[in-house]
Amino acid sequence: MICIERFAEYFVPNPRVTLPERDAFGVLHGSAYTPTHGPAQSKTAMAGNEYDMKSGGSTVFHSLLENALDFRLMLSPFVIEIRPHYPMTLEPKVLKRLSRGERLLKTDVPTIDRVITLQRRDNLQLHLHAVSVKPAELLTDTSVIDRHKREEAYAASRGASWETVGRGWQKEYTTRNLATIRSWCLSSDTASLYAEAVEFAWRLKRGKPVGSSDQRVSRVARAMSITLIEAYRLFGVAVASGLVMVDDRYYLHPARQLHLRRLEDEDVQP
Repeated sequence: MICIERFAEYFVPNPRVTLPERDAFGVLHGSAYTPTHGPAQSKTAMAGNEYDMKSGGSTVFHSLLENALDFRLMLSPFVIEIRPHYPMTLEPKVLKRLSRGERLLKTDVPTIDRVITLQRRDNLQLHLHAVSVKPAELLTDTSVIDRHKREEAYAASRGASWETVGRGWQKEYTTRNLATIRSWCLSSDTASLYAEAVEFAWRLKRGKPVGSSDQRVSRVARAMSITLIEAYRLFGVAVASGLVMVDDRYYLHPARQLHLRRLEDEDVQP
């Protein structure tokens, strides 16, 4: 079963592909895509936008859980783009109104929280993966169960996979660490900085694992003749490219010891 936890089994790390104008559902790709429901349509007190460093577009989150997931996806080497609040028009009433040529309100179009674009390992074709972001306590609600059945059926109608994501993937410091890494490479273009990130990751892992994050990154910065800020930007791109993995059992901070994990997928090593 395809899910975020198993992306390494099914998809190409750091894919270099040109996205078509529209996907199999007829929805725009990349920076041309506009989320169906922006922050102003949020029913919660937590909403906003984040720059998507993969596509150059914008993600919209309506909860802290969605925001945390976006950080994770932006910093995943397998994700090509994230399209939030993706329009779903499987509802019979919507199809009927469309057939009559009637104009639809945004509230008439149900959405899926996230649709992720990836590239398959087996045939190198683009693959869409839909995600419903829901806290565990809502998964037994009858209306949520019915909605999820519609979402999964809609995804399957065009060969897309689907899953529900809650808080289970977050370790003690996961979200805080992801937000910190994200702040180091806010508007960076992952593809254009990849070659430099490869060198950064090689030097960081080759050096002695002693000292604080600032001390270790400073040594790499001096070796590459770049500033500390530029080095931290490459750190973020290296994480997003799968070249470096931070150990989420520890709090990531410039003044603290840096803890890295072994890479689980050999294909994403520099």
